[in-house]
Amino acid sequence: MLFGHILDAAIGFTQAEGATIYMVDDETQVLRFIKIFNSKMNVSLNLDEITWPPISLYKEDKQPNLSNLAALCYHEKKSFNFPDVYEQDVFDYSGTVTYDKRNKYRTQSIVAIPMMDHKGNIIGIIQLINSLNAVGKVIPFSDIDIKNLEVLTSISAILMNNHKLISDLQTTFNQFIQSIAWAIDRKSKHFSGHIARVSTLVNMFAGEINAWHDESLKYSSINFSKDELEELNIAGLMHDLGKIITPMHILDKSSKLEAIFNRLELVKERMAHIRSLIGFDISKADKEGQEKLNCTLETLSEYEAFLEKINPGRENFTEKDREILRKIYEFRYSYQDKNYFILTENENYNLSIRSGTLNREDIVKIREHAYVTGKMLSQIKFPKYLARAPLYAESHHEKLNGKGYPRGLSAAQIPLQSRILALADVFEALTAVRPYKESKTLSETYTILKKMVDANEIDGDLLEFAIKSGLFMKYACSYLEPEQIDIE
Repeated sequence: MLFGHILDAAIGFTQAEGATIYMVDDETQVLRFIKIFNSKMNVSLNLDEITWPPISLYKEDKQPNLSNLAALCYHEKKSFNFPDVYEQDVFDYSGTVTYDKRNKYRTQSIVAIPMMDHKGNIIGIIQLINSLNAVGKVIPFSDIDIKNLEVLTSISAILMNNHKLISDLQTTFNQFIQSIAWAIDRKSKHFSGHIARVSTLVNMFAGEINAWHDESLKYSSINFSKDELEELNIAGLMHDLGKIITPMHILDKSSKLEAIFNRLELVKERMAHIRSLIGFDISKADKEGQEKLNCTLETLSEYEAFLEKINPGRENFTEKDREILRKIYEFRYSYQDKNYFILTENENYNLSIRSGTLNREDIVKIREHAYVTGKMLSQIKFPKYLARAPLYAESHHEKLNGKGYPRGLSAAQIPLQSRILALADVFEALTAVRPYKESKTLSETYTILKKMVDANEIDGDLLEFAIKSGLFMKYACSYLEPEQIDIE
């Protein structure tokens, strides 16, 4: 739109028949066509419609390209005005002649004006052809035209520089956000790729909602704007930002006894030591004593197998399991007036975890990441169109029944974008491998998600949309293992 306004202004006071705007591509050292207009030939093309190759600013021998008017204007950093392009020897106009013959056109008067920023850098070129008088006859561009065009290009350079600066800042910001998300993903070997996959799924959600028009599905009438899509994308990339402060031994806790290392090995060393002590006693005991001690050895083997089974946290911890664990915790073996134990109080506490590998303190610690995410993002001055991204990111663990965290928001306080992020986060977690569980199949995942809907934790309409629109299936085909896709 900016380029259109610039050309309109230039054509307006020069009455030019045609006009072109080129932008300098510093990386590839070319002039790219940005806007082309010609009223007589009924041509009006924007960047995405232009198929002409860019103009090289340098020749193959690295010397400046001075044979093209726009490139010449770039290198000389000054305006050029020719009453008749066919009657000059400053640059090569053979291409213009060829173009004119092919299109039965006559290029006559022509000007090229550099767009120079405040540092003296050329950021673009405006080229106009065939100035017309009041009766439509082609005339040369006047000195006043050139002065007015130079003022216009100066103003245009400022506007275009600002436009480029904003674009560059947006690119830099997005790249920074993506790099932070990548770093957090890399922090844990078990959660690697989680943020990237959730972000992908969130963007798929938004795109599918915009594209889907089935009145039977609640959210099919929603149409996210470009700014809203960007806002949701930022939230998806930043939703686990707070995990920066989550201790590694909690993020990577792949068994109940894991701290800095898996303490089951310590437990086994104690048991091995107890066995060796029992061996000493067996060598000195009578037959009856030996039988009792051998029974104790068998019990230790059973205890060790039990601990190996429950430590990964992949099976629900039953009351029967609790009773066995109590016996292990209370086990003592006396040798030379000293009692030897299998489990410490803290080890017993962790092994008592009913599901998964995290104890109550671990859960509190890991849940802090949602609050910390919001706190960190609230300290960034987001532009107005991204202002709600921190809210969406922070509230991805909120539940419609008000029992979520970190703020315990009610359903009315949880916007659609947060609901999308919450569902995407749960779906990815269920279908991905975690330290304490195997990945779920699609059918298992749907069953769990529907139970969460029944408990009023996640949005049932959103889940229905994701399933019926085929969104989850599209994601599954790209990111899940074939054996996980057990439904059509």
